[in-house]
Order: sequence, then structure tokens, then C-alpha cells
Amino acid sequence: MQLIVREYLSMLKESGELDQLLADLLLCMEIEPISKAQVGVRQYGVDIAAVGPDPEDAGTEKVFLFTIKAGDVDRRSWDAPKQGVRCSLNEIIDVYLPKCLDKKCEGLLKKIVLCCNGDLKQEADASWKGFTQRNASKEGVEFDFWGADRLSLYVTKYFLDEYLFPESAQKKMRRSLALVGLSEYDLSHFYDLVEETLFGRNLPTSKRQSAEKKRLKALRLVHLALRILFYWAQEEGNLKPPLMAAERTLLRVWDWMRKLKLLRNKKTLLELLAIYQTYKRVAVAFLNKVDAHCHTRDGLFGCGHGGEEVEYPIRTFEIIGILGTLGLGEYSEYATTGERENYKGMMAISEMLISVIQNNPAATIPCFDGQSIDICLGLLLLGFAGRKEVAAKWIEDLVGKICFAYRIGRHFPVSTDSYEDLIALEIGQGDPKEKLTSCCTIFPILAQWCAILNLENTYKELRASVEQVFPHSSMQVWYPNEKTETVLYKEDASLTGSTLEISFPKSLAEVKQQMQTVWDHVMDPKEISCCGKNGFPTIGLIASRHFRTPIMPMYWQKLVLGEGTAEKVKMGN
Repeated sequence: MQLIVREYLSMLKESGELDQLLADLLLCMEIEPISKAQVGVRQYGVDIAAVGPDPEDAGTEKVFLFTIKAGDVDRRSWDAPKQGVRCSLNEIIDVYLPKCLDKKCEGLLKKIVLCCNGDLKQEADASWKGFTQRNASKEGVEFDFWGADRLSLYVTKYFLDEYLFPESAQKKMRRSLALVGLSEYDLSHFYDLVEETLFGRNLPTSKRQSAEKKRLKALRLVHLALRILFYWAQEEGNLKPPLMAAERTLLRVWDWMRKLKLLRNKKTLLELLAIYQTYKRVAVAFLNKVDAHCHTRDGLFGCGHGGEEVEYPIRTFEIIGILGTLGLGEYSEYATTGERENYKGMMAISEMLISVIQNNPAATIPCFDGQSIDICLGLLLLGFAGRKEVAAKWIEDLVGKICFAYRIGRHFPVSTDSYEDLIALEIGQGDPKEKLTSCCTIFPILAQWCAILNLENTYKELRASVEQVFPHSSMQVWYPNEKTETVLYKEDASLTGSTLEISFPKSLAEVKQQMQTVWDHVMDPKEISCCGKNGFPTIGLIASRHFRTPIMPMYWQKLVLGEGTAEKVKMGN
């Protein structure tokens, strides 16, 4: 594992990656960071300041002042004029120690640490030794070098202890990394690692500080494993597995917090948010890889494996779902914090979604009824981004293309969501098309979106199509119940809750009234932890995309039912 950790460390960038890992490592070493690097703030050479026991000096309490550099320390990085190692060390000695050090720390020994994820090259070693010998004579100041070897040793010793990361977990991690480059790998070893670390270790549940430290260490360990998997997968050029792993990790951590009643614990929430930021980083990396395909006509056709007539729509709706989930997460953060960067992120992702829809005809021809999940995510993002004209055109095209596909007996959405049924249909050996469309969730959801967007003509066309083309289909909308919460974050939750058969009344006003009537008789969504007052609504959307549970209707119905009932769920509570 130490070799794996060292390889992982070598991949990290200085800002936002190596400095974050060092901060987490220090906490596991019981060295408490008292300041961290901030973008745009003068640091005077110190990226992280911390106080705690020195593992190299019998646990003597010291002030640690870290200056962090990515890669090897060679002659060029040592002597660089502004960001060089020598310049940073001089600033620490000349400015930080006399002017910026907290007065509470003045009586402690000071250790200045040069930290990097590479090696101290021989060409810079003499300069380092000369500098440290010359300045170590100053009272109470000493120097140390933490390179990749020392860091990997500390990570293995303090992160990967035998209690939280036994040999069985290490084996699962090694197997995950060995297989992550394979497109068909199901991540079973990584998922087992997460389950074992969070749910199989009998972590203490008390409010004592020692118990909290063990729990936080478990979360950081899971997060570290996820980051290692992500960087390894980047090297292999296969970014879908770490995206699935990041989604699963978020969901299982939320479920673990829910069960231990830690959803309002600030320190635990900070660890969850750190994992969420890694999820965003993975999702952005994945989308960047497919970006060029999204902006090219039929760009998603032929960029995968297998029969493209089947894979093209599957791939297209998967991208739509990922874009929708990530964009809605940005909207939720913007609604909560008001940060313009989140708003810009949401708008950029919505533009990418529009390109996918407009450049790929498969976006209007779902092959599984369960792709209503991805359609919902896409429509929600377009709605919150204010791109209602695109949403309206997409709904109109979906209605027309699905009905046409059914009439010709090819490429219509099968209600079984079975890949085998899809292949059988493609080669002309499938069940009768009436049987394959015995139930439908796409049309009822599109009908409700017609009400949200006031699309009178599109709704009339949809209603006529249902009556004429799909009279044999049961039109259904799924609602959660009190049992849904217990499984939503670990598996498909559609076997809980209630599936209601929906009629198509003559007017949109009646559709809205139908939604209101049902809303008044189903479970208050506040009882779902991710949707409550202090919840994390993005978690519910990720759960639906990941485990293929239908989107909870309150996410879109709140847009039409008025402020009174819309209070039940808010994107961005």
C-alpha cells in the first residue's frame, strides 16, 4: 500500500490537492492546523501552520510551518525568483515568524517543514543543507523535509491503521486499482471497502471527542481511497468508474450519518462536503473528456463499445443524467450561498446539456422507460437555468419521436428496462410491443412538465397520443413513503412507496389540480432526510441517478403548485 500511496501522491497538484491531503494527514497525526492556504491571501511562505506533537521528537509539542511545493525540489524550483523554495523559506524567517505567528505559540519550538510530493534532488541538496544549517542557529527554529517517501510513510501509518484499514480492506483497494481500467469493471471491491469501513467496523457512536476522532478518521480514509481510485483511473483513461464510486461514496456516507444521527454534526458535515467536492471534481473530469463529442453532430455515436443502435441512446441519456445532477448541485449551492461561481457553473453545464440534446437525435428516443429519470434531471436543470424554450422543444420532440418509434415497432422505450429485451427487440425477436410497453412513466412526467411550462398544444398532442397509441399502457408516477428513507441511499428504492396510475384530463388546469390532490395525500417529503429543512437535496437526485430510483415528484411539482406546497422541498435548503 505504501507504494500505491506514493504513486498517488506524485499525481497531486499543489493547490487544492496536496495541501488538502496534508491538512487531513495532520489531523490524523493529532497535529491541529491553525491556518490553511487561501487563494488571493498573502501567506509569507506558510501554506499550513499547525500545532501538535512532533512524531520525530518523542511527541514534543511544536509549531509546524509548512511550505508546500508540487513535484521534485531541484535547482530551478529552489532558486525561482517569486515562488521558489528559498524565497518562501526566507519569507517565513523574515516576516512570518516575527510578524504573523500567533502569540499563543511564541513559547513553543518552531519547525519549518519543506513538503513536496517528490524528492529533494541532489543538485538542490547542498543548498538546502547550507540554508538550514545557517538558519537553524536562530533560537527555537529547526527544519525538516517531508518528501514523497516520508509522506507515504505517514499516510500509511496514520491513515491506514489496522483498526480502520485492515489487510482485507487493503486487498480490496489493490484489486480496485488493478481493475479500474477495464470498462466492464463493476467496482465491487471498492464498494465492499466503503461498506466495511463505515458499517463493518463498529465505530463508536458516543459524543465523546475520542469517538468523534475515530469516526472522522473513517470518513477521511474512505475519502482518501476515493481520491486514489480517481487519480489511478485518470492514468488509465477511464473516468466512469471513479464517477460511480464518488456517487456511491456520497450516498453511503449520507446513510451512515443518518443512521448515527450525525446530519447536524458540523465536523462530520465538513467531511461530507469535502467528499462532495471530490465528486464534483470527478464529474467535471468525466464531462471534460466527452465535451467535444457533446458539441458535435451525432458526437456521442460511435464513441463507445458494442452495437451503436443500442448503445447510442443509452450513452446519451447517461450523459444527460450526469449533466443534470451536477448542474442541479451547482444550483443548490448557489441558492444556499449566493456564490456567483456556482451560478456560472450551473449555466455552463446547462449549455453543455443543450448541446447534447440538439446535436444527438438519440436524446429524443429513449430506449428504456427508466430513462425518465435522466429526462427529469435534464428538464429540472433547464428549468432552473431559465432555458424553458429548450425544455419545451425537447418535450415536444420526445412525444413525437416516441410515438413514431412505437408505430414502426423499433427504438421505443421498453418498460422492463432490460438490456436483453432491448437486444431482442433490435434483432426482431422481442416480445410483442404491447407487452414491452405495459407501463409507462415518461408520458405522465412529460404531461406534468407541460403544466409547469404551460404547453397547451404539446399537452393536447401528448394526451391524444396516449389515447390513440398507448391505450394498453398503465401511466404511472412513483411517490416515496416512510420506508423509502431506509433504502434510498443503498439500492433501488422503487419497491417502497406508492405507484399511482395517472389519468390525462382535458386541460392543464386539471393536471395541476391532479398534482395538488395527490400531493395532499402522500407523505410529506420533509420526512426524507435529504429533503428536510437541514437536508442536502442534491443527495436525493444522485441516489435516483445512481440506483435508478424514480425521481421524487416533489422536485419538479414544487415548480407549479405554488409557494404554499413548494415549501415542502427546496433545491438549496
